[in-house]
Amino acid sequence: MNMKNKKIHQKGFTLPEIMVYITLVAILLSGVATLLISSIKYHKTAERIADLQHNALIALTNLSNDLSESQGDAIYRDENENNWLLFPSPKNITTGGHSFDDSGSMYWQKWVAYYIETDNDGVDNLVKKEMTLNPMSIEPGVPPANDLIGIKQAQGSVRVIARGVEEFTVTQGANGNSYIISVVIDRTTDTTKANKINARTEIAVMN
Repeated sequence: MNMKNKKIHQKGFTLPEIMVYITLVAILLSGVATLLISSIKYHKTAERIADLQHNALIALTNLSNDLSESQGDAIYRDENENNWLLFPSPKNITTGGHSFDDSGSMYWQKWVAYYIETDNDGVDNLVKKEMTLNPMSIEPGVPPANDLIGIKQAQGSVRVIARGVEEFTVTQGANGNSYIISVVIDRTTDTTKANKINARTEIAVMN
């Protein structure tokens, strides 16, 4: 029985077919890369916004906790320059505890100041400065300094509350026993997309 040899001819891709295939793959990869880059940018933007919100919350929480325990007629600020605040606090500068005299009246134990200060990197930060009131007093009396320059020069403990603060303003509320605090934090690195948040709250103080 005679066997006939069969030749199998395999047809390869033509050059035009290869070019079309490469083009389609390139378009697909370009789309995937664009989607990935957009996703990374969105994630970084979301992280920056969350960081701004966190910093603003910390700043307002600190201010609320401190100012709410102060006394309205002992709060110092400049009517023409609402970017700093000075007030007495009943909290101990070290322990955070309160002290009372024999009649139950609460002692004022320190002065607290909030203001903007520029660091060595040129960044404006909201800082909190605490100055011990020694001896403690039922009446807060005269502060160590009732102007911003005097406060910065006074001896005390300074701590950064929020970095990159573009604006910090303090205005008195309508009822006279509250203060409206506004903090604008700006971390803009790209002029086309600002990363900025404006946090605002009203804090009631003791009569």
